[in-house]
Amino acid sequence: MRSTNWNQRQITQGICQGGKERKYLEVWVNGHVEFWTPLDEEFAWKQPHEEFKVNPLLYPYPVTEYLATFLRLYRDLVDICKIVGGHVIDMEYSSINGYILKPYAPGVIDYMFAIGTQQFEGNDINYRQIVDDKFIPDLLAFDLLKHVYRSFGLESRPSLSLTGRQATSIGILNERARWMPRT
Repeated sequence: MRSTNWNQRQITQGICQGGKERKYLEVWVNGHVEFWTPLDEEFAWKQPHEEFKVNPLLYPYPVTEYLATFLRLYRDLVDICKIVGGHVIDMEYSSINGYILKPYAPGVIDYMFAIGTQQFEGNDINYRQIVDDKFIPDLLAFDLLKHVYRSFGLESRPSLSLTGRQATSIGILNERARWMPRT
C-alpha cells in the first residue's frame, strides 16, 4: 500500500520520495541511500490500535522484511551502478522506549507465550557496519537483526525469511562519498 504523499522530487544531491513523517526515500548521486518509516500499525500487524498505544509490539515480519528488502534493493543499485568500495550500513530504531519484540516467529507456540519478554528500556537502537562491495544482503540483514534482537535482551532469534516520533531508518553511504548528517 502506497502513501498518498509518495511523490518523487529532485533535490540537489539526487532524488527523494515521500516525507520523513510517513515514508521517505533518498537516493543521492554519490551512492548515499536512506529510507525512513514510522513504527506504526504496519509494524504492529494484528495488534489493536488502543493496545498499540499502551504496549506497542513490533511484529517480527515487518522488522525483518523492511530491512531485508532495503538491503536487497541497495545490492541491486550497487550492481547496476557499479558502485565500488566500502559501504557504511547505518540502522537506527529511534524513540522505542517501551516497545516489545517477542522471540520466535508468529504461529509458533513459543511466540504466543513468550515468557520473559520485556519492554525495551533504552531510547534508540543504533548499528553501524562497514561492508565491502561484495556484501550479501540477506546475510547482512541477518547480522543487523541479531543486533536488534540482542538489544531487546533476546537471543538471536529473528524470524528472517531469506527469500517523540518512533521511526526506523536505514542509511547506506559509499565510503568515498561525503557524509551528510540526518536531520
